[in-house]
Amino acid sequence: MANVLAPPRPKSYDDTFFKPVSLWLTTTDHKLIGIMYMTTGMLAFVLGGILALVMRIQLAQPNLKVIDAETYNQLLSAHGTTMIFFFVTIFMTGIANYFVPLMIGARDMAFPRVNLLGFWLIPISIAIYYTGFFTGGALDAGWTGYPPL
Repeated sequence: MANVLAPPRPKSYDDTFFKPVSLWLTTTDHKLIGIMYMTTGMLAFVLGGILALVMRIQLAQPNLKVIDAETYNQLLSAHGTTMIFFFVTIFMTGIANYFVPLMIGARDMAFPRVNLLGFWLIPISIAIYYTGFFTGGALDAGWTGYPPL
């Protein structure tokens, strides 16, 4: 039985596929920032889907008291805001961050640190928006408060 030794992997291989967390947090690479935008958008999509699921459970049977009317309006408003502002807008920004520099032949975005700052303001804004549920002041406009499409 012959043993064959494989050549050692170069360090650049590990750096390509196993990026440390600090690199993701402080990167100025447009592709990584685009991936972070799209990941945050998908997490917002899941959050909006959970809100929709709770509303559907409330509407599953007549007079089902899972949530009260005020909370239902808050969930409806939060669902609309989440899906439009926190999912669609953020996900499309991620796609643009990833592909536009590649399509125009640029090495990176014009101001990569401002791009990263713009990304890090998004989770903060999502957290601030959803603290309204815990302080009793969540948006309560119902379907009339949906942003115009």
